[in-house]
Amino acid sequence: NETLKPDDQPTENNIIIGNVWPDNKTAFPDFFRDSTKQWWTEEIRLFYELLKFDALWIDMNEVANFDTNQYSDKLYCPPNQWDDPPYETMAAHTGPTNRLSDKTICMVAKFGEKNDERLNYEVHNLYGYSQSIVTQDGKYTGHWLGDNFSNWKNMADSIIGMMEFNMFGMPYIGADICGFVLNTTEELCERWMEIGAFYPFSRNHNVKDAIDQDPGVWPDTVAASGRKALNIRYRLLPYLYTLFYDSHTTGSTVVRPLYHEFSQDRKARSIDKQFMWGPALLISPVLQEGKVSVDVYIPEDVWYDYYTGIRVTVLGSTTLSAPRDHINLHLRGGYILPAQKPDLNTMLSRQNNFELLVPLNDQNSASGKMFWDDGESVNTIEDGLYQINKFELSNNVLTITVEKESASSWPGIVQKLDTIEFMGWPSPPL
Repeated sequence: NETLKPDDQPTENNIIIGNVWPDNKTAFPDFFRDSTKQWWTEEIRLFYELLKFDALWIDMNEVANFDTNQYSDKLYCPPNQWDDPPYETMAAHTGPTNRLSDKTICMVAKFGEKNDERLNYEVHNLYGYSQSIVTQDGKYTGHWLGDNFSNWKNMADSIIGMMEFNMFGMPYIGADICGFVLNTTEELCERWMEIGAFYPFSRNHNVKDAIDQDPGVWPDTVAASGRKALNIRYRLLPYLYTLFYDSHTTGSTVVRPLYHEFSQDRKARSIDKQFMWGPALLISPVLQEGKVSVDVYIPEDVWYDYYTGIRVTVLGSTTLSAPRDHINLHLRGGYILPAQKPDLNTMLSRQNNFELLVPLNDQNSASGKMFWDDGESVNTIEDGLYQINKFELSNNVLTITVEKESASSWPGIVQKLDTIEFMGWPSPPL
Protein backbone atom coordinates (compact mmCIF):
# COMPACT_ATOMS: atom_id res chain seq x y z
CA ASN A 1 0.00 0.00 0.00
CA GLU A 2 2.76 2.40 -0.86
CA THR A 3 4.02 4.05 -4.01
CA LEU A 4 6.07 1.48 -5.87
CA LYS A 5 9.46 1.91 -7.37
CA PRO A 6 9.77 0.73 -11.00
CA ASP A 7 11.13 -2.70 -10.07
CA ASP A 8 8.66 -3.36 -7.25
CA GLN A 9 5.42 -5.32 -7.19
CA PRO A 10 2.64 -4.95 -4.57
CA THR A 11 3.54 -7.74 -2.15
CA GLU A 12 3.77 -8.46 1.54
CA ASN A 13 6.14 -11.31 2.37
CA ASN A 14 6.00 -12.29 -1.30
CA ILE A 15 2.18 -12.42 -1.28
CA ILE A 16 0.35 -10.16 -3.72
CA ILE A 17 -2.01 -7.88 -1.79
CA GLY A 18 -5.01 -6.05 -3.23
CA ASN A 19 -8.56 -4.97 -2.55
CA VAL A 20 -11.65 -6.97 -3.54
CA TRP A 21 -14.79 -7.70 -1.49
CA PRO A 22 -13.32 -7.68 2.05
CA ASP A 23 -13.07 -4.24 3.65
CA ASN A 24 -9.43 -4.84 4.42
CA LYS A 25 -6.77 -6.48 2.30
CA THR A 26 -7.17 -9.34 -0.14
CA ALA A 27 -4.38 -11.81 -0.84
CA PHE A 28 -3.97 -13.47 -4.23
CA PRO A 29 -2.56 -17.02 -3.92
CA ASP A 30 -0.10 -18.14 -6.57
CA PHE A 31 -1.80 -21.27 -7.90
CA PHE A 32 1.10 -21.83 -10.27
CA ARG A 33 3.16 -23.03 -7.28
CA ASP A 34 3.04 -26.56 -5.93
CA SER A 35 3.12 -25.33 -2.33
CA THR A 36 0.03 -23.20 -2.97
CA LYS A 37 -1.80 -26.13 -4.53
CA GLN A 38 -1.08 -28.26 -1.46
CA TRP A 39 -2.22 -25.46 0.85
CA TRP A 40 -5.44 -24.87 -1.10
CA THR A 41 -6.35 -28.56 -1.16
CA GLU A 42 -5.83 -28.76 2.59
CA GLU A 43 -7.98 -25.65 3.15
CA ILE A 44 -10.80 -27.28 1.19
CA ARG A 45 -10.47 -30.45 3.27
CA LEU A 46 -10.52 -28.51 6.57
CA PHE A 47 -13.53 -26.47 5.51
CA TYR A 48 -15.39 -29.62 4.47
CA GLU A 49 -14.87 -31.00 7.98
CA LEU A 50 -16.72 -27.96 9.31
CA LEU A 51 -19.43 -27.78 6.63
CA LYS A 52 -20.36 -30.64 4.29
CA PHE A 53 -20.72 -28.61 1.11
CA ASP A 54 -21.73 -29.94 -2.33
CA ALA A 55 -19.71 -27.50 -4.41
CA LEU A 56 -17.47 -24.45 -4.18
CA TRP A 57 -18.09 -21.13 -5.89
CA ILE A 58 -14.92 -19.32 -6.99
CA ASP A 59 -15.52 -15.65 -7.68
CA MET A 60 -13.52 -12.67 -8.95
CA ASN A 61 -10.58 -14.72 -10.23
CA GLU A 62 -10.34 -12.96 -13.60
CA VAL A 63 -8.24 -11.90 -11.61
CA ALA A 64 -10.10 -8.82 -10.28
CA ASN A 65 -8.51 -6.18 -8.05
CA PHE A 66 -10.47 -3.03 -7.26
CA ASP A 67 -8.98 0.47 -7.41
CA THR A 68 -5.66 -0.42 -9.06
CA ASN A 69 -3.88 2.72 -10.31
CA GLN A 70 -6.58 5.07 -9.01
CA TYR A 71 -4.38 6.40 -6.21
CA SER A 72 -0.71 7.27 -6.23
CA ASP A 73 -0.26 5.86 -2.75
CA LYS A 74 -2.47 2.75 -3.00
CA LEU A 75 -2.37 -0.25 -5.33
CA TYR A 76 -0.33 1.66 -7.85
CA CYS A 77 1.62 -0.24 -10.50
CA PRO A 78 4.98 1.24 -11.51
CA PRO A 79 5.41 2.47 -15.08
CA ASN A 80 6.74 -0.37 -17.22
CA GLN A 81 6.41 -1.86 -20.69
CA TRP A 82 3.94 -4.53 -19.55
CA ASP A 83 1.42 -2.35 -17.73
CA ASP A 84 1.90 0.37 -20.35
CA PRO A 85 2.39 -1.42 -23.69
CA PRO A 86 3.01 0.69 -26.82
CA TYR A 87 -0.51 0.05 -28.12
CA GLU A 88 -4.02 0.42 -26.80
CA THR A 89 -6.26 -2.52 -26.03
CA MET A 90 -9.97 -2.79 -25.31
CA ALA A 91 -9.08 -4.31 -21.93
CA ALA A 92 -7.27 -1.16 -20.90
CA HIS A 93 -10.29 1.01 -21.64
CA THR A 94 -12.30 -0.63 -18.85
CA GLY A 95 -10.31 1.16 -16.15
CA PRO A 96 -9.71 4.72 -14.95
CA THR A 97 -6.21 5.18 -16.35
CA ASN A 98 -6.25 3.04 -19.53
CA ARG A 99 -3.50 0.81 -18.19
CA LEU A 100 -3.60 -2.96 -18.60
CA SER A 101 -3.43 -3.37 -14.83
CA ASP A 102 -6.52 -1.25 -14.10
CA LYS A 103 -8.87 -3.24 -11.85
CA THR A 104 -6.53 -6.21 -11.83
CA ILE A 105 -3.07 -7.24 -10.64
CA CYS A 106 0.01 -5.41 -11.92
CA MET A 107 1.25 -6.95 -15.13
CA VAL A 108 4.75 -7.14 -13.63
CA ALA A 109 3.59 -9.29 -10.70
CA LYS A 110 5.27 -12.68 -10.84
CA PHE A 111 3.74 -16.16 -10.64
CA GLY A 112 5.18 -19.65 -10.54
CA GLU A 113 8.13 -21.43 -9.04
CA LYS A 114 11.31 -19.44 -8.44
CA ASN A 115 13.14 -21.18 -11.26
CA ASP A 116 10.23 -20.77 -13.69
CA GLU A 117 8.54 -17.47 -12.91
CA ARG A 118 6.10 -15.83 -15.30
CA LEU A 119 4.83 -12.26 -15.37
CA ASN A 120 1.12 -11.71 -14.86
CA TYR A 121 1.25 -10.24 -18.37
CA GLU A 122 2.02 -13.76 -19.64
CA VAL A 123 -0.36 -15.83 -17.50
CA HIS A 124 -3.16 -13.36 -16.64
CA ASN A 125 -5.87 -15.24 -18.54
CA LEU A 126 -4.84 -18.49 -16.85
CA TYR A 127 -5.20 -17.34 -13.23
CA GLY A 128 -8.79 -18.49 -12.80
CA TYR A 129 -8.02 -21.67 -14.70
CA SER A 130 -5.05 -22.42 -12.44
CA GLN A 131 -7.29 -22.05 -9.39
CA SER A 132 -9.95 -24.25 -10.97
CA ILE A 133 -7.47 -27.07 -11.58
CA VAL A 134 -6.43 -27.34 -7.95
CA THR A 135 -10.01 -26.81 -6.74
CA GLN A 136 -11.10 -29.68 -8.94
CA ASP A 137 -8.95 -31.96 -6.82
CA GLY A 138 -11.72 -31.56 -4.27
CA LYS A 139 -14.75 -30.78 -6.48
CA TYR A 140 -15.77 -30.31 -10.07
CA THR A 141 -15.24 -26.98 -11.78
CA GLY A 142 -17.41 -24.98 -14.14
CA HIS A 143 -17.29 -21.42 -15.43
CA TRP A 144 -19.59 -18.52 -16.10
CA LEU A 145 -19.01 -15.72 -18.56
CA GLY A 146 -18.67 -12.85 -16.10
CA ASP A 147 -20.68 -9.76 -15.23
CA ASN A 148 -22.64 -9.21 -18.42
CA PHE A 149 -25.20 -6.50 -19.13
CA SER A 150 -28.95 -6.80 -19.49
CA ASN A 151 -29.07 -6.06 -23.19
CA TRP A 152 -29.71 -7.95 -26.41
CA LYS A 153 -26.12 -7.79 -27.64
CA ASN A 154 -24.76 -9.43 -24.51
CA MET A 155 -27.34 -12.20 -24.82
CA ALA A 156 -26.23 -12.85 -28.40
CA ASP A 157 -22.55 -12.68 -27.44
CA SER A 158 -23.09 -15.44 -24.88
CA ILE A 159 -23.32 -17.94 -27.74
CA ILE A 160 -19.79 -17.02 -28.84
CA GLY A 161 -18.57 -17.30 -25.26
CA MET A 162 -20.09 -20.76 -24.87
CA MET A 163 -18.54 -22.04 -28.08
CA GLU A 164 -15.15 -20.54 -27.26
CA PHE A 165 -14.92 -22.03 -23.78
CA ASN A 166 -15.92 -25.43 -25.09
CA MET A 167 -12.98 -25.16 -27.47
CA PHE A 168 -10.83 -24.10 -24.50
CA GLY A 169 -11.74 -27.39 -22.82
CA MET A 170 -14.24 -25.92 -20.33
CA PRO A 171 -17.63 -27.24 -21.44
CA TYR A 172 -19.63 -26.44 -18.28
CA ILE A 173 -20.25 -22.82 -19.22
CA GLY A 174 -23.05 -20.26 -19.25
CA ALA A 175 -23.91 -16.56 -18.90
CA ASP A 176 -26.06 -14.77 -16.33
CA ILE A 177 -29.57 -15.30 -17.71
CA CYS A 178 -31.50 -12.03 -18.16
CA GLY A 179 -28.22 -10.15 -17.60
CA PHE A 180 -26.31 -9.12 -14.48
CA VAL A 181 -25.76 -5.33 -14.67
CA LEU A 182 -28.63 -2.87 -15.35
CA ASN A 183 -32.36 -3.58 -15.42
CA THR A 184 -33.64 -6.29 -17.69
CA THR A 185 -36.96 -6.10 -19.51
CA GLU A 186 -39.80 -8.59 -19.64
CA GLU A 187 -39.21 -9.48 -23.29
CA LEU A 188 -35.43 -9.70 -22.95
CA CYS A 189 -35.70 -11.91 -19.87
CA GLU A 190 -38.25 -14.15 -21.58
CA ARG A 191 -36.01 -14.72 -24.60
CA TRP A 192 -32.97 -15.13 -22.35
CA MET A 193 -34.72 -17.79 -20.26
CA GLU A 194 -35.33 -19.70 -23.50
CA ILE A 195 -31.74 -19.63 -24.70
CA GLY A 196 -30.43 -20.01 -21.14
CA ALA A 197 -32.24 -23.32 -20.76
CA PHE A 198 -29.65 -24.63 -23.23
CA TYR A 199 -26.57 -23.22 -21.53
CA PRO A 200 -24.63 -26.15 -20.06
CA PHE A 201 -24.48 -24.08 -16.87
CA SER A 202 -27.93 -22.49 -16.58
CA ARG A 203 -28.66 -19.82 -13.96
CA ASN A 204 -30.54 -16.53 -13.73
CA HIS A 205 -28.46 -13.99 -11.77
CA ASN A 206 -28.30 -10.21 -11.38
CA VAL A 207 -26.75 -7.41 -9.35
CA LYS A 208 -28.51 -6.39 -6.15
CA ASP A 209 -29.20 -2.84 -7.38
CA ALA A 210 -31.21 -3.99 -10.43
CA ILE A 211 -34.90 -4.80 -10.52
CA ASP A 212 -36.03 -8.31 -9.65
CA GLN A 213 -35.76 -10.70 -12.59
CA ASP A 214 -36.96 -13.92 -11.06
CA PRO A 215 -39.27 -15.45 -13.69
CA GLY A 216 -42.13 -15.29 -11.20
CA VAL A 217 -42.17 -11.50 -11.57
CA TRP A 218 -43.82 -12.14 -14.97
CA PRO A 219 -45.81 -15.34 -14.38
CA ASP A 220 -47.70 -15.37 -17.70
CA THR A 221 -44.71 -14.65 -19.94
CA VAL A 222 -41.19 -15.15 -18.56
CA ALA A 223 -42.19 -17.88 -16.11
CA ALA A 224 -44.37 -19.72 -18.62
CA SER A 225 -41.82 -19.56 -21.45
CA GLY A 226 -38.96 -20.39 -19.11
CA ARG A 227 -40.83 -23.40 -17.74
CA LYS A 228 -41.50 -24.65 -21.26
CA ALA A 229 -37.83 -24.39 -22.27
CA LEU A 230 -36.49 -25.78 -18.98
CA ASN A 231 -38.78 -28.80 -19.23
CA ILE A 232 -37.14 -29.57 -22.57
CA ARG A 233 -33.73 -29.21 -20.94
CA TYR A 234 -34.74 -31.59 -18.17
CA ARG A 235 -36.16 -34.05 -20.69
CA LEU A 236 -32.88 -34.06 -22.62
CA LEU A 237 -30.59 -34.26 -19.58
CA PRO A 238 -29.60 -37.89 -20.36
CA TYR A 239 -28.37 -36.71 -23.77
CA LEU A 240 -26.59 -33.71 -22.22
CA TYR A 241 -25.08 -35.94 -19.52
CA THR A 242 -23.75 -38.29 -22.19
CA LEU A 243 -22.16 -35.36 -24.03
CA PHE A 244 -20.35 -34.46 -20.82
CA TYR A 245 -19.13 -38.04 -20.51
CA ASP A 246 -17.69 -37.81 -24.03
CA SER A 247 -16.12 -34.45 -23.19
CA HIS A 248 -14.58 -35.84 -20.01
CA THR A 249 -13.15 -38.94 -21.69
CA THR A 250 -12.24 -37.68 -25.17
CA GLY A 251 -12.06 -33.88 -24.91
CA SER A 252 -14.98 -33.30 -27.30
CA THR A 253 -17.23 -30.25 -27.06
CA VAL A 254 -20.70 -30.19 -25.51
CA VAL A 255 -21.85 -26.92 -27.10
CA ARG A 256 -20.35 -26.54 -30.55
CA PRO A 257 -20.66 -24.29 -33.61
CA LEU A 258 -22.34 -25.61 -36.72
CA TYR A 259 -19.07 -25.78 -38.65
CA HIS A 260 -17.67 -28.39 -36.26
CA GLU A 261 -20.28 -30.76 -37.65
CA PHE A 262 -20.36 -29.35 -41.19
CA SER A 263 -16.74 -28.43 -41.76
CA GLN A 264 -17.04 -28.25 -45.57
CA ASP A 265 -19.99 -25.86 -45.42
CA ARG A 266 -18.57 -22.37 -45.91
CA LYS A 267 -21.78 -20.71 -44.76
CA ALA A 268 -21.75 -22.68 -41.51
CA ARG A 269 -18.35 -21.23 -40.64
CA SER A 270 -19.81 -17.76 -40.11
CA ILE A 271 -22.82 -18.75 -37.97
CA ASP A 272 -22.58 -17.37 -34.42
CA LYS A 273 -26.28 -16.84 -33.65
CA GLN A 274 -27.09 -20.57 -33.47
CA PHE A 275 -25.36 -23.45 -31.72
CA MET A 276 -25.58 -27.19 -31.25
CA TRP A 277 -25.69 -29.63 -28.37
CA GLY A 278 -23.33 -32.31 -29.62
CA PRO A 279 -23.97 -33.52 -33.16
CA ALA A 280 -27.74 -33.89 -33.00
CA LEU A 281 -29.59 -30.86 -31.55
CA LEU A 282 -29.67 -27.48 -33.36
CA ILE A 283 -30.73 -24.48 -31.23
CA SER A 284 -31.84 -21.26 -32.94
CA PRO A 285 -32.89 -18.56 -30.44
CA VAL A 286 -34.41 -15.14 -31.05
CA LEU A 287 -31.76 -12.53 -30.25
CA GLN A 288 -33.44 -9.28 -31.30
CA GLU A 289 -36.04 -7.15 -29.59
CA GLY A 290 -39.58 -7.25 -30.94
CA LYS A 291 -38.97 -10.19 -33.27
CA VAL A 292 -41.47 -13.06 -33.58
CA SER A 293 -39.46 -14.78 -36.31
CA VAL A 294 -35.82 -15.74 -36.60
CA ASP A 295 -33.43 -15.95 -39.54
CA VAL A 296 -31.61 -19.28 -39.33
CA TYR A 297 -29.25 -21.46 -41.30
CA ILE A 298 -30.02 -25.17 -41.54
CA PRO A 299 -27.10 -27.15 -43.02
CA GLU A 300 -27.59 -29.75 -45.73
CA ASP A 301 -28.77 -32.88 -43.91
CA VAL A 302 -31.94 -34.49 -42.60
CA TRP A 303 -33.60 -32.39 -39.86
CA TYR A 304 -36.84 -32.59 -37.89
CA ASP A 305 -38.74 -30.02 -35.88
CA TYR A 306 -38.32 -31.02 -32.24
CA TYR A 307 -41.88 -30.13 -31.30
CA THR A 308 -43.80 -31.70 -34.19
CA GLY A 309 -41.42 -34.38 -35.48
CA ILE A 310 -42.05 -33.12 -39.01
CA ARG A 311 -39.12 -33.19 -41.44
CA VAL A 312 -37.67 -29.84 -42.51
CA THR A 313 -38.20 -29.24 -46.21
CA VAL A 314 -36.35 -25.92 -46.62
CA LEU A 315 -32.62 -26.07 -45.94
CA GLY A 316 -29.99 -23.33 -46.00
CA SER A 317 -30.89 -19.77 -45.03
CA THR A 318 -34.53 -19.42 -44.10
CA THR A 319 -36.87 -17.64 -41.70
CA LEU A 320 -38.82 -19.50 -39.03
CA SER A 321 -41.77 -18.43 -36.93
CA ALA A 322 -40.77 -17.75 -33.31
CA PRO A 323 -43.56 -16.50 -31.04
CA ARG A 324 -42.50 -15.10 -27.67
CA ASP A 325 -42.92 -18.49 -25.95
CA HIS A 326 -41.02 -20.51 -28.57
CA ILE A 327 -37.36 -21.33 -29.23
CA ASN A 328 -36.69 -23.22 -32.46
CA LEU A 329 -35.10 -26.64 -31.97
CA HIS A 330 -34.23 -29.24 -34.59
CA LEU A 331 -33.11 -32.85 -34.34
CA ARG A 332 -30.65 -34.25 -36.85
CA GLY A 333 -31.53 -37.43 -38.65
CA GLY A 334 -29.42 -40.49 -37.96
CA TYR A 335 -28.93 -39.87 -34.23
CA ILE A 336 -30.72 -41.45 -31.28
CA LEU A 337 -31.08 -39.16 -28.27
CA PRO A 338 -31.78 -40.62 -24.82
CA ALA A 339 -34.36 -38.65 -22.84
CA GLN A 340 -36.31 -38.85 -19.62
CA LYS A 341 -39.67 -37.51 -18.50
CA PRO A 342 -39.00 -34.16 -16.76
CA ASP A 343 -39.91 -33.41 -13.17
CA LEU A 344 -39.51 -30.60 -10.63
CA ASN A 345 -35.77 -31.10 -10.23
CA THR A 346 -32.95 -33.31 -11.47
CA MET A 347 -33.22 -35.76 -8.57
CA LEU A 348 -36.89 -36.45 -9.32
CA SER A 349 -36.32 -36.44 -13.08
CA ARG A 350 -33.72 -39.18 -12.71
CA GLN A 351 -36.35 -41.44 -11.15
CA ASN A 352 -38.68 -41.24 -14.14
CA ASN A 353 -38.79 -43.66 -17.05
CA PHE A 354 -36.60 -43.21 -20.09
CA GLU A 355 -37.46 -42.25 -23.65
CA LEU A 356 -35.64 -42.45 -26.96
CA LEU A 357 -35.93 -39.82 -29.67
CA VAL A 358 -35.18 -41.46 -33.02
CA PRO A 359 -35.01 -39.05 -35.99
CA LEU A 360 -34.19 -41.17 -39.04
CA ASN A 361 -31.78 -40.38 -41.85
CA ASP A 362 -32.51 -41.16 -45.50
CA GLN A 363 -31.42 -44.78 -44.95
CA ASN A 364 -34.01 -45.19 -42.17
CA SER A 365 -31.22 -45.79 -39.69
CA ALA A 366 -29.91 -44.07 -36.58
CA SER A 367 -27.56 -44.71 -33.66
CA GLY A 368 -26.67 -43.28 -30.29
CA LYS A 369 -25.68 -44.07 -26.73
CA MET A 370 -26.36 -43.12 -23.12
CA PHE A 371 -23.96 -42.76 -20.21
CA TRP A 372 -25.45 -43.28 -16.76
CA ASP A 373 -24.21 -43.36 -13.18
CA ASP A 374 -25.73 -42.55 -9.80
CA GLY A 375 -25.60 -38.81 -10.45
CA GLU A 376 -23.91 -38.04 -7.14
CA SER A 377 -20.62 -39.86 -6.64
CA VAL A 378 -17.19 -38.59 -7.61
CA ASN A 379 -14.89 -40.68 -9.84
CA THR A 380 -17.61 -43.02 -11.09
CA ILE A 381 -15.76 -43.46 -14.39
CA GLU A 382 -12.46 -44.23 -12.68
CA ASP A 383 -14.20 -46.64 -10.27
CA GLY A 384 -16.29 -48.31 -12.98
CA LEU A 385 -19.58 -47.30 -11.35
CA TYR A 386 -21.41 -46.47 -14.54
CA GLN A 387 -23.17 -47.99 -17.51
CA ILE A 388 -23.20 -47.24 -21.23
CA ASN A 389 -26.10 -48.34 -23.40
CA LYS A 390 -25.74 -48.27 -27.18
CA PHE A 391 -28.70 -47.88 -29.53
CA GLU A 392 -28.65 -49.01 -33.16
CA LEU A 393 -31.54 -48.86 -35.62
CA SER A 394 -30.88 -50.75 -38.87
CA ASN A 395 -33.02 -52.84 -41.20
CA ASN A 396 -36.14 -51.92 -39.23
CA VAL A 397 -34.71 -53.40 -36.02
CA LEU A 398 -33.78 -51.33 -32.96
CA THR A 399 -31.07 -53.00 -30.89
CA ILE A 400 -30.05 -51.91 -27.40
CA THR A 401 -26.82 -53.30 -25.98
CA VAL A 402 -24.86 -52.69 -22.79
CA GLU A 403 -21.39 -51.67 -23.93
CA LYS A 404 -19.97 -51.12 -20.46
CA GLU A 405 -21.09 -53.29 -17.55
CA SER A 406 -21.20 -51.44 -14.25
CA ALA A 407 -19.25 -52.70 -11.28
CA SER A 408 -21.05 -55.12 -8.96
CA SER A 409 -21.17 -52.47 -6.23
CA TRP A 410 -23.53 -50.33 -8.32
CA PRO A 411 -26.82 -51.85 -9.48
CA GLY A 412 -26.97 -49.99 -12.77
CA ILE A 413 -30.09 -48.56 -14.37
CA VAL A 414 -33.38 -49.54 -12.77
CA GLN A 415 -35.84 -47.24 -14.59
CA LYS A 416 -37.72 -48.55 -17.59
CA LEU A 417 -37.61 -47.45 -21.21
CA ASP A 418 -41.28 -46.86 -21.98
CA THR A 419 -41.43 -44.51 -24.98
CA ILE A 420 -39.68 -44.48 -28.36
CA GLU A 421 -40.50 -41.53 -30.61
CA PHE A 422 -39.65 -42.14 -34.27
CA MET A 423 -39.41 -39.27 -36.75
CA GLY A 424 -39.43 -39.78 -40.49
CA TRP A 425 -40.73 -43.36 -40.61
CA PRO A 426 -42.92 -43.78 -43.70
CA SER A 427 -45.38 -45.98 -41.79
CA PRO A 428 -45.96 -46.91 -38.13
CA PRO A 429 -43.14 -49.26 -37.03
CA LEU A 430 -43.69 -52.78 -35.72
